Amino acid sequence: MDEQRVKKIRRNTTIATVLTLVPIAAYLIYTIASGSRNIMVFQILVGVALFTMIILTDVVEPFLLKQFENITPEKKTAYLKYLGIDILSVACLGYFVLTMGMETTNNTGLYAALGYFVLSRYRRKLKTEFTEFESRDEQN
Repeated sequence: MDEQRVKKIRRNTTIATVLTLVPIAAYLIYTIASGSRNIMVFQILVGVALFTMIILTDVVEPFLLKQFENITPEKKTAYLKYLGIDILSVACLGYFVLTMGMETTNNTGLYAALGYFVLSRYRRKLKTEFTEFESRDEQN
């Protein structure tokens, strides 16, 4: 696949990912303007946005980039590790966001935020491993 097509797909995925945040921003503006808030609506919006982001970045983009074609067992294992860690890191982020502002005596939300940052660093390493298989396949 040519470089221009790859850039276009990645740009479109990024735009779609950012657009998943629009309903959250709109709800926050509505909440500020009206003074009325419903934490359940906010939690649902955040959950849907995070789920959509994972689908876009971890499934749709690699599919459009044809990274699943002729996938070897090693590349599949690298992808599944990457996907699992990404889901876990986003779950940590979601837990942190959803517990913000809640009065609790423990710091589980902060631990979740820390988990997100640690897992995100590891996720980048795993994504590099997954994409290295792709570059090796292109060289052969």
